[in-house]
Amino acid sequence: GVDDSAATKEQLRAIHACIQKVTIDTEELRFNTAISAMMEFMNESSKWETRPREACEPLILMLSAYAPHIAEELWSRCGHDESLAYEKWPECDESLLVSDTYVLPVQINGKMRGKVEVPMSASQEQAIEAALTVANVEKQVEGKDIFKVIFVPEKILNLIVK
Repeated sequence: GVDDSAATKEQLRAIHACIQKVTIDTEELRFNTAISAMMEFMNESSKWETRPREACEPLILMLSAYAPHIAEELWSRCGHDESLAYEKWPECDESLLVSDTYVLPVQINGKMRGKVEVPMSASQEQAIEAALTVANVEKQVEGKDIFKVIFVPEKILNLIVK
């Protein structure tokens, strides 16, 4: 069910990405992809431990354009006495779509050995430090010297070892 807990950054990012996709697709009459975006959001939200109201109610509002009777039922189960027919369409906050981190693929001698999540502003040193925490990377580098580092921010980290 839906609760009144505070939504995390990831939950807000997910619903606002969904709002953006569904809004654009609905305006451009691409209904199948709009419904698909809502299904993707549902799949992602099913993994959450909590389902905050602020992250779930916008989905019900968007669903009302496609399945009005079900959306009305869900809306009333969320504790609303009034019909959702008079509610405003949710608006996307694009500032929430920007991620603070990214997943950086790590290679050792040109072979993929793992992935690590690093801040967007990560320097080469920070990326190497984070990469060395990955068990498979650590195993490949253990006892060897890092001869050369190829680091392309937001793309790849390749450690050449001998």
